[in-house]
Amino acid sequence: MANVSHLWNMTKFLTKMKIPQANELRNHYIQCCRELSNEVELPKQIFGPGSMCCYCGSLWNAIEYKVRIEKGKSLSTSMKKLLRDENKKTLSLYQQKLIRKCIKNQSNKLIITCSCCQNNTVIMLSKPQRLKKIKQQCSDETSGITPRRKKKRNRDKNAGLLINTPVTPTLNSTEKNTSNHSNNNINNNNTPISQSKKEKLKKINTPILGCKSKKINLSKLKGIVDTTVTPSKKSSLHSFLTELG
Repeated sequence: MANVSHLWNMTKFLTKMKIPQANELRNHYIQCCRELSNEVELPKQIFGPGSMCCYCGSLWNAIEYKVRIEKGKSLSTSMKKLLRDENKKTLSLYQQKLIRKCIKNQSNKLIITCSCCQNNTVIMLSKPQRLKKIKQQCSDETSGITPRRKKKRNRDKNAGLLINTPVTPTLNSTEKNTSNHSNNNINNNNTPISQSKKEKLKKINTPILGCKSKKINLSKLKGIVDTTVTPSKKSSLHSFLTELG
């Protein structure tokens, strides 16, 4: 453990120097620490993939690197069935390996490419499970809150336009009474006796009117015939001269 701590102190001292030779020495000391991992457990916080490259051992805070995130793959329907039947049935070794591999691939991956050795170090990221929203179905009886009713809006026929509509004249109470009184008198006069008198007068007046219209038509026809049969006399020159002499 003393050798590991000494080598780690040397690497810390070399991080201050920005020389390519110092980087090579750091990597050499880290490789020596990894060789001693069989005898002593190395702390993961210092020698883990989050702090240095897994291949060359170069520290991330001392070199340039590229980072990208790879999205995890979702489980297929067949794998979901195997996970359900894992407790009920005994699965084969091949199926158990498949389940472990699929669970690993389900999580996202942080891939860091080293600028010294151009190798990718993969860090698994645990994906947090999303909580499903629970619909709160509270009845009106339990809550005791009555829902508000929406008021019906009266639709405007003019659609907001100001149109001058003609105002109908309103009758006063006295005029209404007089009109109603006159209508009642007219209705009372329309008795069966008055109706019979009107019918008699109509019968008497209808032939007289017919005779007058016939006479007028005959006089018009006579005038038309006279004009067509007897042409107008043309005035001759001799008659004109006699009238002058």
